[in-house]
Amino acid sequence: MSRQMQLDEAEDRGPPRRPEETFGFRLWQVMHAWQRRLEAALAPLDLTHMQFVILATTSWLSRTGEIPSQTRIAGFAKVDRMMVSKILRLLEAKGYVARTPHPGDPRANRVDLTRSGRVAVEQAIPLMWSAQEAYFGRLSEAGRRSLGEQLDALMAFERGVPGVLQDGALKHGAREY
Repeated sequence: MSRQMQLDEAEDRGPPRRPEETFGFRLWQVMHAWQRRLEAALAPLDLTHMQFVILATTSWLSRTGEIPSQTRIAGFAKVDRMMVSKILRLLEAKGYVARTPHPGDPRANRVDLTRSGRVAVEQAIPLMWSAQEAYFGRLSEAGRRSLGEQLDALMAFERGVPGVLQDGALKHGAREY
């Protein structure tokens, strides 16, 4: 019996009886498989997936004319602000970012990539694209397009969940489901 037939049969039985019959479990498996591949690709640069996300987000916001702050980076990347703070401390220790007082908000720090940070992003982006193509390229073009559309729909629904997102970032302590 094919995997799809097993899943269709499981749907007919009602609520999932096994973890692999749930979307959440399967999404968790796929997300972590993707993350492991990206981490392996970034390892020569001594960057984790999350460090890359924070560096790339900072770079993107700067290139689009914004002055990145911890809160804005968290909002754009949709991650907890405390996590961003911890990652920024690590990136600062590596010499990839510098934090200075934000010109528009005395309570915030401006986050800028250093020269080393810009070099790290420039080296990491092609590695990410290559890992992404190797991983998701196993799907057909129609499959990739469909997956993208479904992910976009889920992200749109998530923006409407009360109490989970605050200014685009996960509230500290909020759980992602």
